[in-house]
Amino acid sequence: MAKVSIRHVAEESGHSDPGVLEGWSVRPPDSVTGEQEIGVYQPPRNWRGAARPATTLSAAGFYAVEFVVGRESPEHGDIVVEYRGVARFKAAEVERLVPGRWWVDGKVMNREQFREHADDAC
Repeated sequence: MAKVSIRHVAEESGHSDPGVLEGWSVRPPDSVTGEQEIGVYQPPRNWRGAARPATTLSAAGFYAVEFVVGRESPEHGDIVVEYRGVARFKAAEVERLVPGRWWVDGKVMNREQFREHADDAC
């Protein structure tokens, strides 16, 4: 994985609650492979990037999570993209999820179901 970002997409509300997640974008310190557990409110500690601490999601609009799998070009520092994925969700869809559950394509899944779904999708 070369990059992960999350961003809040909504019409301007005129004010910003400091506890609401607006978004972040980070890169791992080195190339990472395999399963990565990445939280919504903050990226993994040792990853590079900017993130403001958050404690809640906004009920307005939706969130978009993007991940990029590839490698960093030694000449330019850009990411040579092998593939990318994007997922969207609303706060109400994920706030009540219990640990070990994922929100995928409009429904709740456990780890095994998610892995099957991911294998089929990829």
